Amino acid sequence: MATTTALLFLVGLAAFCSANASEDGAGSCAEGKETCGPMSLLQRQTTLEKPQKVEVSRDHSVVKCGIASSVNECEKDMSYLRGIDAVAATRIDCMGYGGAADPCTLNVHNDPAYGMDKDPSLCRQDVFWLWDEPHTQGKSASWAGRKWNEYADKWSSQLMARKNAGMKIVSPLVTGGETKGKVTEFFRACGARCDQRGTSHYIDIIGWNAWIGSWGEMSGQADWIKNYVADLKQEWHREVYLGNFAYLGGNSGQQQQNVILNSRIFDKDWSGLDGVYYFAAVDYGGGTSNNALTVTVPGSHDTIGHVLLHKCRGAPMPSQGPAPVPGPAPGPAPGPAPCPTLTSACQGAVDWAKRDGINGHPEWYAGLSPSSSKEDFACNLFSNIHSDCYNDPAKACRICS
Repeated sequence: MATTTALLFLVGLAAFCSANASEDGAGSCAEGKETCGPMSLLQRQTTLEKPQKVEVSRDHSVVKCGIASSVNECEKDMSYLRGIDAVAATRIDCMGYGGAADPCTLNVHNDPAYGMDKDPSLCRQDVFWLWDEPHTQGKSASWAGRKWNEYADKWSSQLMARKNAGMKIVSPLVTGGETKGKVTEFFRACGARCDQRGTSHYIDIIGWNAWIGSWGEMSGQADWIKNYVADLKQEWHREVYLGNFAYLGGNSGQQQQNVILNSRIFDKDWSGLDGVYYFAAVDYGGGTSNNALTVTVPGSHDTIGHVLLHKCRGAPMPSQGPAPVPGPAPGPAPGPAPCPTLTSACQGAVDWAKRDGINGHPEWYAGLSPSSSKEDFACNLFSNIHSDCYNDPAKACRICS
């Protein structure tokens, strides 16, 4: 399959240039390749606009964080993050470009029938992602609108059950400055139902792809992203997520560290973004390398995974903090902190599993019966990547046999 060509022009301090991409351009998968990875980042960057001057907010609350992992790699990447900090990792969700191991994403190439047979009740994360850039995968935004209507009709009860539990739907990801037109096209094809809150069709979040790269100063590029986010929110009155954010075309962990810590894109009250998913996947043909979570940042002992967790839990990197101020002599060491109670989402999952799940799907709960304790059900759900207990803070200190 031919690779979509996109043009990147050098950006000055005050202006961005643009490049055009085909509406139904071919994807990034080679002819005959069985499993397709995410589109090349360099292929995605299209129309950019001149940034406007904006002021920097002093309040830096953190967005909803996530990672975009290669196909079938979500569990490996999440396991790595939990090994660094199990509690901080609970703030992270994973988008894995569809496939059998990713029940929370529909994908044009990696899911049979475009994911139309994928049961959304198996997604136990906060967000459910529609197709990543259908217009670069041989489809169009209009196609995605029609397909979403079909999917939401087919899985209406399951979608409503998960929505009532807090799951949100993200519109198909679109690239750069073409986003407004493509989102308009998607909603036009989808129709009024996608704007009706409380329905299975309602789209909660506008999905977007945009990056920082070598074509200009980071501050100017970040300003452009911030201003475009404001435009998207004004137009559609919804949250906005970046789906594949990283330093585009970078080859160093230090570049990725810099864009995570210093671009202000992850600072919700500055950028206006509600969610940012860091691109930790293999970039097929785009030149981005050394962006995996396990890559060590030159000059430190930290990996990109460490950096992301520090940012997403709202804590400064140790090397960034002020010098410690001498204090009084320490008293006796405190005892161990009590184990936290289950979150409401996990507790609800436990109650449902013991009341309904074990009777409808006993194969999901090996070794358990309706008379098993709630603690036993919680331990079962702690090990299930699709459950609301998988990243529960209590998991780190519960003893499960």
